[in-house]
Amino acid sequence: MWPIKTPRTEASWLSGRLNALVSVGLVKKTDRGNNSIWSLTQSGQDNFKPYDDFCYGRIALHQITHYESISPEMVLINYTYTIEGLPDWAKNKDIRHAFSELDNWLSGIKHTQYQVTIRTAIGGAPKIQSPPEPLNLDY
Repeated sequence: MWPIKTPRTEASWLSGRLNALVSVGLVKKTDRGNNSIWSLTQSGQDNFKPYDDFCYGRIALHQITHYESISPEMVLINYTYTIEGLPDWAKNKDIRHAFSELDNWLSGIKHTQYQVTIRTAIGGAPKIQSPPEPLNLDY
């Protein structure tokens, strides 16, 4: 994936995201002829390599706000979350603007509620029945 080559006149969302990564020191930009070459800095390599992507941290349970048994084998849980290990670069305004999904996650820490249904099998491990869904998006 890296390095990435784009036309110097590139003005798409990709260019915006790459420039935001430059602003926090994860990527460097080199112009060559009519192209820009985007490559990882040492800090970028350190942050990218463990996951083959940039990791914003790990989502963790903050608080269970509602728990309801909806059948003998199913429970409905509403919860809020936090993000553990959130790197400083992920809080940068340029990054948050370029990566709106990250901004949504950061804006929802400790107050956006998600709902999940879990099957509670007797003698077995609980299993998520359906993916968590946001209940109140206050972004």
